[in-house]
Amino acid sequence: MTKIPKKPSVVHLLPERPGTRRAGPPQAVWPDEAFDLELGDGGSPPTHPDAFDCLAGAAFEAAVLAPLRRKLAHGQALAVTILVPTWAWSGPVAWHFGEVFGDRWRSVAPTSAAAAARADITVASHLASGQCVVGVSADEALFPPALVAAADIAIAIPPPSAPVLRAAIARFTGRPAPKDLVCEAGGLDLPALATCFRPGSGAARIAGRLVGAREALRAHGIRTRKETPEDERAPAIAHADGESGPC
Repeated sequence: MTKIPKKPSVVHLLPERPGTRRAGPPQAVWPDEAFDLELGDGGSPPTHPDAFDCLAGAAFEAAVLAPLRRKLAHGQALAVTILVPTWAWSGPVAWHFGEVFGDRWRSVAPTSAAAAARADITVASHLASGQCVVGVSADEALFPPALVAAADIAIAIPPPSAPVLRAAIARFTGRPAPKDLVCEAGGLDLPALATCFRPGSGAARIAGRLVGAREALRAHGIRTRKETPEDERAPAIAHADGESGPC
């Protein structure tokens, strides 16, 4: 009798889904005249797409055309680097990549030079065993050297353009956004963009919130990334090893 080998366990190295809330007490909902989601008595809120994933997915597909996506889906032992606009994009883009291309990919996202150096052995080991490896970073200097040396594909995702925002809105609302819809990121980072995507909102409401978000930041004297010189941008995240990465 032939023994069937057990399926090997899979180690998931992708981050927790952006926007996912752990189980806990119900969250209070405050009335707001701008909130246009109507619920029946005793009804539960309908499911809706995750705003972070809609934005990350639209930005990724705009930067990576169909032929390259097919190669990523079927290639063997590939090494890929993905440069994202800011650190806020790294988790959602890594998550979207894993959702689309599956568990055969291993993800590395070092946020310090020391972590990048430590990831070298991991990258080499995965590639040598025939697995695909993707690195996601907002700083080219923080890709593991072994991954840079081995990279078959280098992807750069720019800040979202108006067409990308319209595509993200279409993903979120489930219907095409008007081609003449005026929507601009205006230097807003991903979290600020995601706050404009709320359940029950149509394309025009989301586009209006994008304008309002930029105006609100300016009214409070807060400059968007587009308005802030590169050398004035302070580190935004502290890492476990005590080092900080650029925001």
